[in-house]
Amino acid sequence: MTSRILAIAATLVLCCAAADARTFDRALIVGDSLSDQGRLDAVLGTLGLPTRTPAPPYVDGRFSNGPIWTDRLIGRLGLDPTRVDSLAVGGARTTGHNGTDGLDDAERAPLEALGLLGVKEQAAAFVASGGEISPKGLHVVWGGSNDYLFGNAFQPGAPDPVQTIVETVELLGAAGARSFLVLGVPDLGMIPQSVGDPVLGPLLSAASSQHNARLASALDATRDRLGLEVFALDVAALIAGAPAFGFANVTEPCIGLADCGGFLYFDGLHPTTAGHAVLADQALQVVPLPGTAVLFVSAAALLAWRSRRG
Repeated sequence: MTSRILAIAATLVLCCAAADARTFDRALIVGDSLSDQGRLDAVLGTLGLPTRTPAPPYVDGRFSNGPIWTDRLIGRLGLDPTRVDSLAVGGARTTGHNGTDGLDDAERAPLEALGLLGVKEQAAAFVASGGEISPKGLHVVWGGSNDYLFGNAFQPGAPDPVQTIVETVELLGAAGARSFLVLGVPDLGMIPQSVGDPVLGPLLSAASSQHNARLASALDATRDRLGLEVFALDVAALIAGAPAFGFANVTEPCIGLADCGGFLYFDGLHPTTAGHAVLADQALQVVPLPGTAVLFVSAAALLAWRSRRG
């Protein structure tokens, strides 16, 4: 009888959770091209420059062949688009942007004003401009890939990507944010653009592994020290298990092909829209629905009480 009651209670919890969805009241997204919902193309268009994601083969300014994981995340959380501030821009490093490398302050300033900012600077500019930071909002932070792919992180004295991500979380936390979703980098040595390189591939794989291990430890310490709700997603582990999600090809891009079915990557770095869909699903797995445990206990207690009376 007990197992039957718990099974019914679990069903009730799932029903209630599905109906209630997540109670985040807004979202802020800072990051790079893996989360860019068209921001880089908008900046380039303002400057009268060609887009980086021409259509076709790219879709709606995304670095993919369709909706990306942030599109799906926002939809699944049931957030009104007006309650979402998506600042992620292609080319962003954790601090600084590839498009502003080598420029002096006078040249960099107008580009930064248009949004060509690093991940930390995206968050800082949002706070400085009076953007709304809600204690009930979800704050998504994903960066680091460009730090390693463009070699900046390997240069002496370069900013530490892990420390910069922690500083981004701290900055937003000081402004009132309480809930975060922070993603690690994929195994950059196994993406299509580097997987066949006998020197660069192993170097990037080692850097990715070290980054993710250090990030996990740093986030645990930050969570405990500041009392924040920090959900972490191990993207490298998720991609390593991609064949289990039906991806037969996890090392080659499908860009230029008529059919991307079974491909994880669209181009040399960015996933297909199918890959992004899995990423969004897994992100929602690590961001628990509020009150689920309470609902489960309450439903189980109610059913147990009714069972005793019956």
